[in-house]
Amino acid sequence: MSRILVAVDGSDAAAEAACKAVELLGRDHRYTVLEAIEVVPISAAPGLLGTGPAYETVPSPEMLMAETQRATTEARNDVAVAIRRMRVGAHPIVEFGHAAEVIAETVRSNGIDVVVVGSHGKGLAERVFHGSVSHEVLKDLPCPVLVIPITR
Repeated sequence: MSRILVAVDGSDAAAEAACKAVELLGRDHRYTVLEAIEVVPISAAPGLLGTGPAYETVPSPEMLMAETQRATTEARNDVAVAIRRMRVGAHPIVEFGHAAEVIAETVRSNGIDVVVVGSHGKGLAERVFHGSVSHEVLKDLPCPVLVIPITR
């Protein structure tokens, strides 16, 4: 029985990729479903969502806490949906940080044997500016990585 980490991002396509992982790898494994919540440095917050006076202020601690709680709840729901759709028992994990780094740390700390990620098929420009989690994971992990193409 292998320990399999399935990384999701809240999209329906990622949940479908999680289901495909179970179809390909089988049900008789220990699955963990992970969603990483990307953290935006506070110094990047002003002007991040738009321009003009309403967007130039740093959010208050209360606003940041509310957003953190909202993002955490949303991610937990995303993971629960993926697990229900996979129709297997799975351990849910929600962590803060850059997705590839969170995946790598989860692999190391949980003795994961196989990682499953979806690939959105980003174009060159989007990969250059936003990166590709599946590419980062492929080059940095000590275990096999199954990349499942996500169709739109």
